[in-house]
Amino acid sequence: MPGLKKNERLHNKTIINSLFEKGSSFKSYPFKVYWLAFSEDSLIFNKTQEIRSAVPIDQRKKEKSFDITGKPIPQNAVFSQPAKTMFLVSKKNIRLATKRNRIRRLIKESFRKNKNPFYSFLKKKKLNCVLAITYISKDLKTYKEIESKLNLSLQLLISRIEEENCNYEVVAGK
Repeated sequence: MPGLKKNERLHNKTIINSLFEKGSSFKSYPFKVYWLAFSEDSLIFNKTQEIRSAVPIDQRKKEKSFDITGKPIPQNAVFSQPAKTMFLVSKKNIRLATKRNRIRRLIKESFRKNKNPFYSFLKKKKLNCVLAITYISKDLKTYKEIESKLNLSLQLLISRIEEENCNYEVVAGK
């Protein structure tokens, strides 16, 4: 997994809303990490816009997936990798767009380099994860600082997922 492909990025608004409503978070300066982990078989959402178990109609056709009611699932909600990630840099903290984009590129690159242990952990536990990595510092950091802090944040995330002993299925409530 050398690159950070489009199917590894989080785009689906329903899943993003579920992440911020039902997910957990922690701060590891200069990042705040929002995360939601769930088992591989409790994957996609249906009409009620909840993450639910998906039933693939045909295993050979990965581009078409259907939820338990038989409705097609949007392609940006299908997990082909163990995690989907989004990177956020606040306009409130970093005013210039060029600096925000530079920080976002540095975070993406350091995540791309350090994602393999995190992905192997998720595959071993048979979990999928949705992440939002937010840069909360008001000043610019160097690439080495960002990489070391992001690596530390990923290790902390692994320990948080391990210590949480609940069922990772997110089921439609009530």
